[in-house]
Amino acid sequence: MENKIIFIGKYVNSHDLRSGTTTHGDDWAAVDIELKEDKEDKPQSLICTLYGVGEYHDKVEKFIDYTSIGDLLEVELKFTVNQGNTGKFYNKVNAWRISNLTRKAKLQQRTQQNTNTPAVELKKEEVAATQADDDVPF
Repeated sequence: MENKIIFIGKYVNSHDLRSGTTTHGDDWAAVDIELKEDKEDKPQSLICTLYGVGEYHDKVEKFIDYTSIGDLLEVELKFTVNQGNTGKFYNKVNAWRISNLTRKAKLQQRTQQNTNTPAVELKKEEVAATQADDDVPF
């Protein structure tokens, strides 16, 4: 059984953008993103890490380029436990999948507007003129 934890909240800020190269020579990038629930009474908030390595190292840059502060995000979270140098254990919250609900809503709205726009009809003379210019023998 797989546990899926999903957090839906507004993108508040990015913190601690970092990048480098792994010991295997792969590029990596990470950023901590802050999310806050979109409700008035005692909203929960969260900081999770978006991490990309190897062929996915650019996903952090793409997130920053295509996500605006205030966008509503749906984030699937994954958890790990790390042990620090002092022996103390720490939870790590990773952003696994991110869906930008604000962008999806805008895209749906634009698509709906385009389907409601009447198609442009050509006049018979324009159709005949375009067919007359056609050099194709079949």
